[in-house]
Formats: sequence, C-alpha cells, structure tokens
Amino acid sequence: MENIEYRSMQKEDIDCIYKLGKENFGSETQYSWDWSISKIKEYITSSFGTAFVCVHEDKIVGFALAQNKYSEQKKGLAWFTYIMVSNDFQSKGIAKKLLSMVESSLKEKGVKEIITDIYEDNKNSLNFFEKQGFEIKEKWFILAKKI
Repeated sequence: MENIEYRSMQKEDIDCIYKLGKENFGSETQYSWDWSISKIKEYITSSFGTAFVCVHEDKIVGFALAQNKYSEQKKGLAWFTYIMVSNDFQSKGIAKKLLSMVESSLKEKGVKEIITDIYEDNKNSLNFFEKQGFEIKEKWFILAKKI
C-alpha cells in the first residue's frame, strides 16, 4: 500500500489514538476496559513504554502499545497492551508490522517474553496472535461484586 509510514508515537498523536481506540474496541460492559488519554501518554513519557503508529496520508490508521514496567518483578517480561488497525486498513499486514516493531524495540531493552490478554470471544485477535507465535498459557477470570 502506498503512502504508509510507520514511526514512533509522538505527543501530538495522543488525541487521535484515543479517538481511534474508543471508536474501535472496548465497551462500557467490559470490566477491564481502561482507556484514557493519560494512560496513552504514559507510553511515550515513561521509560517503560513502547509505542508505534501507522500513518496513511497524514492520518493515523493503526497503533501498537506495550510496556515493560513489570520487568522489575519478572525480569525480561513485557505486556503487549493494545494493537488496533482501522477497519479500512485491516488485512494489509499493518498489525503484523506494528507487532514486529514492538518486538524489536522491546528486545533491544532486554525483554525476553511478551504477554497479552484477549477476551475469549475475540476470535480475530486470538487468531492473529497465534499466527504470530503467541500461545495460550493460562486462563483467568474477572470477578465483580455490586456493593
């Protein structure tokens, strides 16, 4: 695809990434849904963040965010937190390229293993990550109680 650029996320990208993420994944019914401008900002203002974007004709059409702040507790571990590609740009290798960029960056930081989580019914994401070499290691539950 022409006019595609991959680069590190910049501060001026935050609002666009927030809007893109809010429009395309997560919902009010998901308990673990935690998406905010301040959270996105951490990926470029902290030493533990890794963030890349895909741009087409000056518009962000995809992004990938990861963090290795847990490596103090478990050496060499990073959490692949978010990846999103606009519907019009899916199935064009963009997510695969963004994931590859994240992996390369984390490897340079000494990361040896990347983990992520996916909702059980999100078959597209599950298939994508399995094709990229990820394996299911454990299942976990989110519990809630009204008080």
